[in-house]
Amino acid sequence: MKIRTAFVSNSSSTSFCIYGMEIEDPKDSYRWPEKWTDTLKQLNLYHQCGNPNYSDNSFIGEEAIGCPDDMVFGDWKKDIQQRCAEFVEITGAKIINDCGWHEDSWYDG
Repeated sequence: MKIRTAFVSNSSSTSFCIYGMEIEDPKDSYRWPEKWTDTLKQLNLYHQCGNPNYSDNSFIGEEAIGCPDDMVFGDWKKDIQQRCAEFVEITGAKIINDCGWHEDSWYDG
Protein backbone atom coordinates (compact mmCIF):
# COMPACT_ATOMS: atom_id res chain seq x y z
CA MET A 1 0.00 0.00 0.00
CA LYS A 2 1.29 3.47 -0.90
CA ILE A 3 0.87 6.32 1.60
CA ARG A 4 1.11 9.84 0.24
CA THR A 5 3.14 12.13 2.51
CA ALA A 6 3.67 15.10 0.18
CA PHE A 7 1.38 17.96 -0.79
CA VAL A 8 -1.92 16.87 -2.36
CA SER A 9 -2.89 19.33 -5.08
CA ASN A 10 -6.53 18.27 -5.38
CA SER A 11 -7.29 18.68 -1.69
CA SER A 12 -10.48 20.58 -0.95
CA SER A 13 -9.37 21.87 2.43
CA THR A 14 -7.68 25.21 3.03
CA SER A 15 -5.85 26.64 6.01
CA PHE A 16 -3.49 29.49 6.76
CA CYS A 17 -1.70 31.24 9.62
CA ILE A 18 -0.37 34.75 9.04
CA TYR A 19 0.75 37.75 11.05
CA GLY A 20 -1.07 40.79 9.71
CA MET A 21 -4.50 42.38 9.67
CA GLU A 22 -8.00 41.49 8.57
CA ILE A 23 -9.55 43.93 6.12
CA GLU A 24 -12.94 44.22 4.51
CA ASP A 25 -13.06 43.23 0.85
CA PRO A 26 -14.21 45.94 -1.56
CA LYS A 27 -17.97 45.93 -2.08
CA ASP A 28 -19.45 44.86 -5.43
CA SER A 29 -16.16 43.40 -6.55
CA TYR A 30 -15.46 39.78 -7.40
CA ARG A 31 -11.80 40.66 -7.87
CA TRP A 32 -9.61 43.02 -5.91
CA PRO A 33 -9.04 46.43 -7.50
CA GLU A 34 -5.79 46.62 -9.47
CA LYS A 35 -4.53 49.35 -7.11
CA TRP A 36 -4.86 46.94 -4.17
CA THR A 37 -3.05 44.12 -5.97
CA ASP A 38 -0.27 46.44 -7.13
CA THR A 39 0.13 47.83 -3.60
CA LEU A 40 0.42 44.31 -2.15
CA LYS A 41 3.23 43.56 -4.58
CA GLN A 42 4.94 46.88 -3.92
CA LEU A 43 4.86 46.32 -0.13
CA ASN A 44 5.68 42.60 -0.42
CA LEU A 45 2.58 41.53 1.51
CA TYR A 46 0.75 38.20 1.39
CA HIS A 47 -3.01 38.13 0.70
CA GLN A 48 -5.38 35.40 1.84
CA CYS A 49 -9.16 35.34 1.42
CA GLY A 50 -11.15 34.45 4.50
CA ASN A 51 -13.51 31.50 4.79
CA PRO A 52 -16.05 32.00 1.97
CA ASN A 53 -18.76 30.25 4.02
CA TYR A 54 -19.04 33.03 6.59
CA SER A 55 -16.77 35.96 5.78
CA ASP A 56 -16.39 38.64 3.12
CA ASN A 57 -13.03 39.68 4.54
CA SER A 58 -9.42 39.12 3.57
CA PHE A 59 -6.14 38.99 5.45
CA ILE A 60 -2.90 40.75 4.54
CA GLY A 61 0.49 40.21 6.14
CA GLU A 62 3.11 37.48 6.04
CA GLU A 63 3.10 33.79 6.75
CA ALA A 64 4.97 32.76 9.88
CA ILE A 65 7.60 31.05 7.79
CA GLY A 66 8.40 34.42 6.17
CA CYS A 67 10.54 35.73 9.05
CA PRO A 68 14.13 36.05 7.78
CA ASP A 69 16.76 34.09 9.71
CA ASP A 70 18.77 37.25 10.37
CA MET A 71 15.85 39.26 11.80
CA VAL A 72 14.58 39.40 15.37
CA PHE A 73 10.95 38.22 15.52
CA GLY A 74 9.73 41.43 17.19
CA ASP A 75 11.36 43.56 14.46
CA TRP A 76 9.74 41.36 11.81
CA LYS A 77 6.30 41.94 13.37
CA LYS A 78 6.88 45.74 13.53
CA ASP A 79 7.92 45.72 9.87
CA ILE A 80 4.69 43.93 8.91
CA GLN A 81 2.63 46.36 11.00
CA GLN A 82 4.21 49.30 9.16
CA ARG A 83 3.63 47.75 5.73
CA CYS A 84 0.00 46.86 6.57
CA ALA A 85 -0.62 50.41 7.81
CA GLU A 86 0.88 51.76 4.59
CA PHE A 87 -1.39 49.46 2.56
CA VAL A 88 -4.46 50.83 4.38
CA GLU A 89 -3.28 54.42 3.91
CA ILE A 90 -2.71 53.94 0.15
CA THR A 91 -5.84 51.92 -0.62
CA GLY A 92 -8.32 53.20 1.95
CA ALA A 93 -9.12 49.62 3.01
CA LYS A 94 -11.31 49.24 6.09
CA ILE A 95 -9.60 47.42 8.98
CA ILE A 96 -11.68 44.69 10.63
CA ASN A 97 -9.01 43.35 13.01
CA ASP A 98 -5.66 45.04 13.63
CA CYS A 99 -2.27 43.36 13.36
CA GLY A 100 -1.92 40.06 15.14
CA TRP A 101 -1.94 36.35 14.41
CA HIS A 102 -4.81 35.25 12.17
CA GLU A 103 -5.63 31.70 11.21
CA ASP A 104 -8.51 29.97 9.53
CA SER A 105 -9.35 26.69 7.87
CA TRP A 106 -12.27 25.17 6.06
CA TYR A 107 -13.27 22.18 4.00
CA ASP A 108 -15.20 22.45 0.73
CA GLY A 109 -16.21 18.88 0.21
